[in-house]
Amino acid sequence: MTKNAYGDRTLAVLGALENAGVTRAALIMRHSAREYVAGRHDLANPLTDAGRVYARHFGERLGHGWALRAYSSPAGRCVETAELICQGQNASPLGRVRPVEALGVFYALDQQRMFKAMTEISMNLPSFVAAWQAGALAKDIMMNAEQAATALLRLLWVRLRARPEGDGRALLDLHVSHDLTLYLLRAVAGALPPSEDAPVRYLDGLLLFEADGQAFLTTHDLPPRPLPWLTEETS
Repeated sequence: MTKNAYGDRTLAVLGALENAGVTRAALIMRHSAREYVAGRHDLANPLTDAGRVYARHFGERLGHGWALRAYSSPAGRCVETAELICQGQNASPLGRVRPVEALGVFYALDQQRMFKAMTEISMNLPSFVAAWQAGALAKDIMMNAEQAATALLRLLWVRLRARPEGDGRALLDLHVSHDLTLYLLRAVAGALPPSEDAPVRYLDGLLLFEADGQAFLTTHDLPPRPLPWLTEETS
């Protein structure tokens, strides 16, 4: 695998958390490399053969210090990414990889019009998310961006906090989703602009973790940022 391979940035953050003694974290990440077939519904595009290699290799490099529990968007490429990561780690997730609607494009009230709006704004996702966050999209196309991001982070945090201790290893909830979701969380919850200068690559992710009873969010270009509202809601 070459330098700066897909997943390197996410694994570096996970390693830093492990070294810091974090024992409970939720990773929400983009799926691996996918096909782009004209005329096919976007969510039906599967992983490429290379994407399958990247996902399995991510799991191999993850190591055995984390006890995985795996969820994914219902899209096939997300389910397969999660399955291959678990296979690569040579670990059996606590239960099978389970598709969860909140990891899909739940925030799209009308997918056909969402894709049309993307085309009109340009297929540049950072620009689309900026318009969405600014309220420039019709309310019958997308749900409120801040409400969508808040609901998703709340789900990840509540589920993580309720997870019982396992076999002594650190607990990692793996959630495989889409780049649009990652851009949304970066813009709303991570206080990072959805900039073209900070693209969400395959297998990039955000990590929600617990330290001293508090919720923090971090990624490869965002130092750990406390989310006190999330901690207070679930205390």
